[in-house]
Amino acid sequence: MIVKPESDAEAIATWLDFLRHACDFRLSDLATKYDVRRPNLTTFISTKGKARAVRLDKARQVLFSLGMHPDGTLTPGLHRWRVSGEDMAGMLADVLDRSEVSWAALLELRHGRGYLMVRIGRLTSIFAELSESALDALQGTLRLRAWANPGLTYTRPGQDGDAMAQTLWMNPDDSTVLEHFEAIRSLRTVAHAAT
Repeated sequence: MIVKPESDAEAIATWLDFLRHACDFRLSDLATKYDVRRPNLTTFISTKGKARAVRLDKARQVLFSLGMHPDGTLTPGLHRWRVSGEDMAGMLADVLDRSEVSWAALLELRHGRGYLMVRIGRLTSIFAELSESALDALQGTLRLRAWANPGLTYTRPGQDGDAMAQTLWMNPDDSTVLEHFEAIRSLRTVAHAAT
């Protein structure tokens, strides 16, 4: 699912909708923080920017605060997302397509869920917790991406790796998470490179 917006407003609304779910933000909190009426922000997002209920500069500001530019590229830093369902998995794949991915590791846990760890250049990373349906969607989709070969590692880390990945996900310190990215990525109890 490549986002090909007809307008800047549509792109901003589409990405805001994805990020509010992925980052688990309430629209009321974002509206309060940026002095926007919540119903207006909701209308802007639900109409994909067609109803200009929010000034574009305000919408860009909200999007930037969530770590993204209107073109779908990310701001520097660690982006922690919860991705559920095929639509969100498609949006995540779109973000990766717009990025210069250095490497990615898709970890499938024993209970059907998973994690996606991505390094984009030196300054940007994604750590995404994946629902079972998002993991299923990404397993096929990511292998078809040009950057994924050989940049994607697919791993079933086993019980110790499951615990390590889940502990890392729960750690609120971004610098610690980034320090351990390589260790998690290198888990290869059962692993193969994407083809």
